[in-house]
Amino acid sequence: MFTKDSRKGTVRISFKPMYPVSTCEVAGDFNNWKPVEMPKDKTGQFVTDLPLAAGTYQYKFILDGQWLADPDNNTYVANAYGTINSVIQIEEQKKQAQAQAAAQASVQAPAPPPVQAKSKTTRRFGR
Repeated sequence: MFTKDSRKGTVRISFKPMYPVSTCEVAGDFNNWKPVEMPKDKTGQFVTDLPLAAGTYQYKFILDGQWLADPDNNTYVANAYGTINSVIQIEEQKKQAQAQAAAQASVQAPAPPPVQAKSKTTRRFGR
């Protein structure tokens, strides 16, 4: 999972494996595919902060030496090795804040009242 960190230009990367692992690293085109260690926090989640500019990046996690696409990310591309890389879009902080504000506004906006059509009474005489 990628989340904006409070420090400008920094992104927090976290991963909680579904099974016990000793080491977790992350690598991607943002660091020329050189694995970066992700220390385990007290909740059992592996976490690291990386300086990433706005852009689109491919990445994978490395668990005990095994490369793995991010199972929590449904956006991916095929790679030259016949497997897949996860893809993440990092937006500029200002654009991200605007998108979040727009999403919250759309959730909070009350639904318009239903429109009731006026009915016409038609009288028929004879057949």
